[in-house]
Amino acid sequence: MSSRPPSGDPSPPPDPSPGDSTAGGDLGLAALIRDRGAVLIDALERHLPGARDHAEATGAYAFAVAVELDGGRSRAELVREAAKLHDVGRVYVPVEVLTRDPAALDASERAQLDAHHEAGYRLARGAGIPERACGWILRFRERFDGAGPEKLNADGIPIESRIARVACACHEALAEADGGDRRAAATAALRERAGGELDPRVVDALATVLGRAGPG
Repeated sequence: MSSRPPSGDPSPPPDPSPGDSTAGGDLGLAALIRDRGAVLIDALERHLPGARDHAEATGAYAFAVAVELDGGRSRAELVREAAKLHDVGRVYVPVEVLTRDPAALDASERAQLDAHHEAGYRLARGAGIPERACGWILRFRERFDGAGPEKLNADGIPIESRIARVACACHEALAEADGGDRRAAATAALRERAGGELDPRVVDALATVLGRAGPG
């Protein structure tokens, strides 16, 4: 894979049938994203070892939250597979930028990092993933309060993107928790970001999921 971000705007295939509103349609689209996204996750893992584990964990939390929010397991499978691809554009960001403290990045390095969701969107399109799922990857970077790059806010951001962002933040918060009840610490960290970066309703759903698992 080239070290330069993809250019152009390749046309993806149409979303598969049956229609998006059916369980069969959701499962079919989830399978398509899983199959076509596997090569992207493989490439990212080669570039940044450990990225696959983060992708899988983000997908697992996204699945649990999607079930908690509406109870539809077929729909949740679709959310899981799309969430796993949220970071694939990082394959075009130098490892030294990805592994450095974000506060230590200069303006050029920050711009590289900030651009990775657009690169991921284009990678997903090029891999043949349908447009609406590619859009969820792109809008993962939007903030609930509207301070993201496209200035989308609240329900103007696809729910799939909002779920993936909270799921990603949860896995990171759990990894950063030091001793004691890691789930309680992660929940507290997510609640501090709710209403700003993160959707409070999605944070509440994830807190319920973590609370059900008990201390740990």
